Amino acid sequence: MSMPYLEMLAVAIALSSWAEPLTGHRITIRSDSETTVAALNGGASRDPHLMHLIRTILFIAARHHFALRCKHIAGVDNTAADALSRGHVQEFKASSPQHASSPSRVTLPPVRVW
Repeated sequence: MSMPYLEMLAVAIALSSWAEPLTGHRITIRSDSETTVAALNGGASRDPHLMHLIRTILFIAARHHFALRCKHIAGVDNTAADALSRGHVQEFKASSPQHASSPSRVTLPPVRVW
């Protein structure tokens, strides 16, 4: 799987998981993947797998009445997320002391379009 696909999958899972409390809000997704940012903001991709996730994300947004946009964040400014994505928990804790010291259990619903 490509990195843009994995980035987009993370967005789809997050929005699916927290769609209810996001209802009626304006949401900004920040990603260090320029492909993800362009595809989400444009609502299209030539890659059929990315397009499936884009449709899923847009369906979730429409169903829960929230506006969605995506902004690019440079990887050097995204150190906490990068540390977590690589499993570097101690680095994450050092760079983000305001976050909980232990993980929360989250039950993920299935990501489906319709």
